[in-house]
Amino acid sequence: MHAFQGDCVRAVGCLDDCLRQDYGFVAAHFLRGSLRAQQCLPDLALAAFLLVRSKVPLYPKVQSSIGYCYYVLGNHKSAIIELTAAIAQARHDATARYTRGLALQELLALDKAIDDFSAAIALDKHMAPAYFQRAICRVLQQDYSGASADLRETVRLDTDMLHAYVLLGYVCYHNDEVETAVEVYSQFLLEKTTDAKVLVYRGLCYYRLGELDLALRDLHRAVKLDAKLWFGYYVLALCYHKKADVDSTAKNIALCVPYFKEVPTAASWNVAPPLWHIHTVFAYRGNDTKATLLRLAKYACKHSSSRPPRPAVDTTMQSPRQLYVRALFHRTVRHVVF
Repeated sequence: MHAFQGDCVRAVGCLDDCLRQDYGFVAAHFLRGSLRAQQCLPDLALAAFLLVRSKVPLYPKVQSSIGYCYYVLGNHKSAIIELTAAIAQARHDATARYTRGLALQELLALDKAIDDFSAAIALDKHMAPAYFQRAICRVLQQDYSGASADLRETVRLDTDMLHAYVLLGYVCYHNDEVETAVEVYSQFLLEKTTDAKVLVYRGLCYYRLGELDLALRDLHRAVKLDAKLWFGYYVLALCYHKKADVDSTAKNIALCVPYFKEVPTAASWNVAPPLWHIHTVFAYRGNDTKATLLRLAKYACKHSSSRPPRPAVDTTMQSPRQLYVRALFHRTVRHVVF
């Protein structure tokens, strides 16, 4: 009853009392391991499950539980071995296939991970996490059409899976469905209004659509929520540059540069980031961005309003230097934000 009520501590205490009277009670050991897993104590859970397997090798679910513990502990190769054995024992175990897919995904064996997620979906059509993780694999493979279909199915099955909206917006952006990306990000922000990164993503979409006032609204709110969100300042500079506001461009570039050196580049980025941190999908950026920002800051300061005014020019025609800077912005913004 304690376990059903969510009181894992008392439940484990009762099982300990039970095992003191009969240490060979296998079911109690298995339940104790399950409770330890719920308490996020995978070491203790694994010890309990291994004890169960040593007594009853074919005890139901014990093999997949051992594989799950190895996965949580970060021992992905052992997890794959144990889960493969679990699947051999129970081929209709969708959870075992899903968990093995997660372990394969961590090792960047994306094709095999997709096969496992697809098999889990075939066994359980309503397993929203399997659609979501398959979408992550497809994004990493740059299969944005397949990822879009999986993410739409994810949010249909589980409207509370907010991270799926973030990734779906990213996929729509890559598919040049910018208006759809705005709708998706807006739906996310209805539930979580203080997510600064998503505000930046929506601001960038507004910039792509030419809605600069809406973009500036989102971007200013984002950097107010998180003053260290350096790429928010970068996109602000992008918007002000398009509005020909050189002073604001220089100001935001200056705010952006100091934080950039604290952000890991692609060379130091962990190859297999935690899969529940969906923003890791957006973490890639080019190595040359800092030099690019410094060049832009130098150019903006050189042309700020503190210098004597220049003669009037035809504003309908952009100078070669303006064209160069605009092209430079466009060339780097995808590396910086996405």
